[in-house]
Order: sequence, then C-alpha cells, then structure tokens
Amino acid sequence: MSGVSPEVVRENDVFAGSRMSWRRRINRSAAPVATIIGILVVFAAAVFLEKDVVRVAMIAAGVLVMEAGVWYLANPIFTSERRYPALRGEVDNLVGLVRQLNRAAVDGVGRDEVERLKAAMHDSVDEMGRLADKGGKN
Repeated sequence: MSGVSPEVVRENDVFAGSRMSWRRRINRSAAPVATIIGILVVFAAAVFLEKDVVRVAMIAAGVLVMEAGVWYLANPIFTSERRYPALRGEVDNLVGLVRQLNRAAVDGVGRDEVERLKAAMHDSVDEMGRLADKGGKN
C-alpha cells in the first residue's frame, strides 16, 4: 500500500468498527461460537454426567454442534448481505465479455467480432457507472 496512510485505509475499510453490519457480525461469529459451545457440551458431558447413555448422547450433540460450525464456514446459511446486486450482475456480465474477447482473440476470429465485443464492454462499463450512481436501489 505504497503512498496510502494507514489512517486513510482505516477510514475506508467497510469492515472497521461500527460500520460492520449486524449480518456480517453474526456471520463472522457464528462458526466460532458454535465450535466453543460444542466443545463445552462435550467437555461437560464427559466430566459431569454419570450415566453412559446420557453422556454419549450429550457428546454426540456437542460434536453435531461443532460440525454445524464447520458446515457453516463451508456454506453460510445466512442470506447474502450484498447491497448492490444489479451492479454485481453487470460486473459478472463484463467478466463474461472479457472471456468472450479472450476466446475470440485465441481463436483468431475477425476484427469485426473483436470490435463488437469491445463496444459491448464499453457499454457494460457505462451501465456499471449508471448502476453505481443508483446506490443500493435496483
């Protein structure tokens, strides 16, 4: 980050301080909390329970809670907090156009096709500017 002071980076960091959304806070803490709860349940069952059947059942429940945390990390259950889905869609469209342009260049298609793709990419960038001006409204 040459030329950028740490203060500017912290000011513009959307993950910093109170600017983090409640969904992001839940998403970031759900898996570790589930793991800690699972560990505590397993530990408590192993140490404090007398009956073997109950102990095994509680240990299994604790392991399942820990497993839920692992699965959560792999595939979040909470909804996406994306606020600009239309803009994201247009970025995906631009990436698709870049792939088409690359394929056209590799395949050696005519200049007209390359120019058509370049014009479509310019239109896509213009659309991104329009969508970004709208903010979170689609």
